[in-house]
Amino acid sequence: MPEKPDPSIREVLVVDDPEAMKLLLSGKYNEIMDLIDSHEMSIADIAKTLKVNPGSVHYHLKELEKYGLVKLVREETKGNLVKKYYRTAARNIYLDGSRFKMAGGDDPMGRYREQLAGLLAPFGYDFPPELAGQFNDALKRYDKRRKELLRQIQDVHVDMGDSMLAHDAYWVAVRLKEIEDKEMTDIQEEIRALLSKLRDKL
Repeated sequence: MPEKPDPSIREVLVVDDPEAMKLLLSGKYNEIMDLIDSHEMSIADIAKTLKVNPGSVHYHLKELEKYGLVKLVREETKGNLVKKYYRTAARNIYLDGSRFKMAGGDDPMGRYREQLAGLLAPFGYDFPPELAGQFNDALKRYDKRRKELLRQIQDVHVDMGDSMLAHDAYWVAVRLKEIEDKEMTDIQEEIRALLSKLRDKL
């Protein structure tokens, strides 16, 4: 039976703290987040699933909790034993690397976007070198603005009586914000123009 939706769990969370992002991108922390993404689990259950020491899981959860990435959702007492259950703080977590600083002021997400653009070729979007830079720049600005719009709704509470309907309401709201946001529509027009140039070259 599916768990009753927990109103304390957000639908959307944009993470831009570099230390929090480092946790999310590291192995054990990421494994724990994956386990408690859709349902609560106790420290003992997580440790058993990952085949690690419960003390290690407790430490990792406390670090994740410190950055607001997980929540203690309930405690269960049996005799002298207190069992703590955790969930991710949001159903959808987005990483915003704009606060990361690298030596020389390089954009740490630049390489990621280049690789991402390269993976679009099988979908029919193989940007030649003369368009790739413009596309990557537009993608960077699109991603930045979209996360700004997501931040505007991440603290909105929707009655989660029907979690699927509430989930869809968030994504319709994001899409509507994108449609009415001038900066976003300008970026989308720029991307459409690049796509048109791409098609002309085929």
